[in-house]
Amino acid sequence: RVRAYSENPIAFDENGFAVAYTAKVEVDVEVRRRGKVVIATRDLNWTEEYNTTGNPLDTEILRRHAQNALAENLMERVHRLLLEAF
Repeated sequence: RVRAYSENPIAFDENGFAVAYTAKVEVDVEVRRRGKVVIATRDLNWTEEYNTTGNPLDTEILRRHAQNALAENLMERVHRLLLEAF
């Protein structure tokens, strides 16, 4: 279950415009096997940074790359938890 997702500016240019962001996701993971909980982890989180450009389309592409990296890294962490549990 996704508990939270946020994007926050972390760097600004001389005009005060955001030029870099962090994207953060927090999830709870529960895995059951034959009705029994084998993994229950709360507040699993990951953060990725991405830059902005003067082009909104390029910025959106960078944002989506960061979101994909969030998902992939969380998936790898959950996979490791599964391997440790069995």
